[in-house]
Amino acid sequence: MEIRRLTPSEMESAIKLSDKTFRKSHHQSMGRAFPLVFSTYNNLSFGAFHDSKLVSFFGLVPFEINIGNAQVSAFSIGSVCTDPEYRGKGIASAILEKIYQYIDEAGASLLFVSGDRGLYLRNNCFHFGARNTFKIDKATYEIENGESEIVRKGTLGDLFSVFRLRQKKNVRYETSVSEWLTLLKAGGYTSIFNMQQEVYVMEEKGEITAYVVAGIPKENSMKTEPIITEWGGEPSNVKSILESLYIEFKAFEIKVPWHDDLNKELQKDYEFHSIRNGGTIHIVKARRLINQILPYLADKLPRVTEKLSVEFEDIRELKLNYKGESITLTHKEFIETLFSPEDKGFPNLFPIPLPSTEGMEYV
Repeated sequence: MEIRRLTPSEMESAIKLSDKTFRKSHHQSMGRAFPLVFSTYNNLSFGAFHDSKLVSFFGLVPFEINIGNAQVSAFSIGSVCTDPEYRGKGIASAILEKIYQYIDEAGASLLFVSGDRGLYLRNNCFHFGARNTFKIDKATYEIENGESEIVRKGTLGDLFSVFRLRQKKNVRYETSVSEWLTLLKAGGYTSIFNMQQEVYVMEEKGEITAYVVAGIPKENSMKTEPIITEWGGEPSNVKSILESLYIEFKAFEIKVPWHDDLNKELQKDYEFHSIRNGGTIHIVKARRLINQILPYLADKLPRVTEKLSVEFEDIRELKLNYKGESITLTHKEFIETLFSPEDKGFPNLFPIPLPSTEGMEYV
């Protein structure tokens, strides 16, 4: 069995295996829905080959994540599939080991995984963080459709205005305007439910002040309510767009990361409950992650770079030092300390915010 990265000519085999595993006849192809996974130009995905036949595939996509003034280097894996004849032979675990080695060499500190099955939980991937789920089940005021305030479907003419609002988000995946447009058209996460991804905007006196990206139900969709994948701009105007979608499609949910300002706006009128983030996360190197998030922490506390460090780490545990205090943590406890809003370890420093794992960048 040969395990390695795929060549461009082998990508079509990966698409066919993924479509066979995840798609039905009325779905669009995985190759179209996840262009970053199946790109033939800059592909980093791994596979296992038996007699030159691709029998197992792991999509692998790199991201830079902006957290305030910090940039965290991360990868995401998804579209993971194995030919039924080759399952249960430890092939996926062997590929994952190769991926761990590669992303470490590449300088990444985090790996996001779209799943949480035993394969990942056995290999130091853990649930992480939290988000609030709101049910939009009413419109608290009537949307005005006049010259001063309009909610409408976005057009390509709105692209740069919308993208500038996106770039103002304090926590986000770093991307170019062309990459963002590609992901918008591809509709990766919403394609799972056979939905069409669209952007809606709030326009006030000719200026775009907020936007919402949503998967919209169509014929043969697996859901009848919209799926919200991204938003930006003034929170009160984002709320107005959501309520306009309610008027058209009736009740639906939106999952908002715990740190997002939209929480405060929605809490005024809508009930919510807290759930963990989708998928799991793997820490590539704890010391590297701490170093990469230091610029964000430095904006919160002066001289934090001199006071926070990882003393040692191995496959089982690590020691986190801050202001003369030390705590020894397993990797699971380290993830809870860093990303869970309910964890009490070093409360002046943590938790660290992360962007949604089920948004437009979903892999």
